[in-house]
Amino acid sequence: SKLRNRGVRQEERLDVIQETYVRVLAYLKKHQKLDNAGALGAFVNAVCGNVLMERVRHDSRARAVQDTFEEYADLSPLPEAAMVTAERRRAVTLLIQTLSASDQAVLRAVFLDEEDRDQVCERMGISRDYLRVLIFRARNRFRAELRGGSFQAAGIFLLIMIRIQW
Repeated sequence: SKLRNRGVRQEERLDVIQETYVRVLAYLKKHQKLDNAGALGAFVNAVCGNVLMERVRHDSRARAVQDTFEEYADLSPLPEAAMVTAERRRAVTLLIQTLSASDQAVLRAVFLDEEDRDQVCERMGISRDYLRVLIFRARNRFRAELRGGSFQAAGIFLLIMIRIQW
């Protein structure tokens, strides 16, 4: 009831109760008696309070350490990743230049510039379904050029396939 009154969640309550019983039984096993048998309830209550306070202290320390690490964490991308991404973008741009103007426009807008497809449809004056068809055809031509062109020999094939997951 002590834990319930303090608003401790059910999972934590069960952990504290179990830890309290373990400590009380360990004390009784070691000392084999209490000075006053009528004080067993008070003894269990005191041990429960101690266990609860230990958990509160531990949780507050863990939160403080976690907050400190989050302050100093460097969330910027690794320089190598940025370089590889730039190389992939360059390789894709070179390969797209070998395609027709319409295929270039569709692939550049959807994949490189990551424009909203509805905006691309509005700008090109086509329906969303027809844009899907144009993307399908342009991707197939892109794949064919990628497999048959000199780009594969240069090792760019893997870079492009990783960046644009087909």
